[in-house]
Amino acid sequence: DVSKTKLSDRMSADLALVRCDIYGIGAKASTDPITRNDLFEQAITAYDEYLQANPYAENRAEAEESLIDLSSVYARSIDISLEDAVGEEATELRDRKVSVLEKAITRCESLVEEIESIDPQTPATQTRRNVLMLQKASLYGKISASTPDDAFFSEQRSEERRVGGEG
Repeated sequence: DVSKTKLSDRMSADLALVRCDIYGIGAKASTDPITRNDLFEQAITAYDEYLQANPYAENRAEAEESLIDLSSVYARSIDISLEDAVGEEATELRDRKVSVLEKAITRCESLVEEIESIDPQTPATQTRRNVLMLQKASLYGKISASTPDDAFFSEQRSEERRVGGEG
C-alpha cells in the first residue's frame, strides 16, 4: 500500500530497494527449491530494475554489492537443484548459473574500476576494492566448478586472487 501513496523520489527509490531485499530474504528462507530459485530470479530482476531506474542513487554501490552477494547465494541454490536434475534441465540450470555469475563478475569489475578512479585512495576504498577482487575470484571459482573441462575460469580465478592480494 505504501508504494501507491505519493512518495518523494528518494523514498520511492528506497522502497524499491527494500522490495529487492525482501525477495532476497524470501529466497534465502525458502526450503522449496523451485520457489527458492523463482524468488532469487525475482530478486535479481528487482535489483537490475532498481539499478537501471536509479543510476545516480546514493546507495547504488551498496545495491550492486548486494546483487553480487545474492548472485553468489543463488548460484549455490542452483547447485542444490543440480543434485537432482538430469539432461536438459541440468544443462539449463548450469547455463543459468554461469549467466548469473558472469553478470556478477561484470558488476565487480565495474565497481573496482569506479573505486580505482577515486583519487586519493583511502584505506577504506582500498579495502573495498580488495574485497571486490576476492569476490570476483570466488565467482570465477564457482563458474569453474560448473565447467570442470574449462581451464579459462580457473586461470581467471587464480589471476584475480593474485591481483586482489597485492592491493
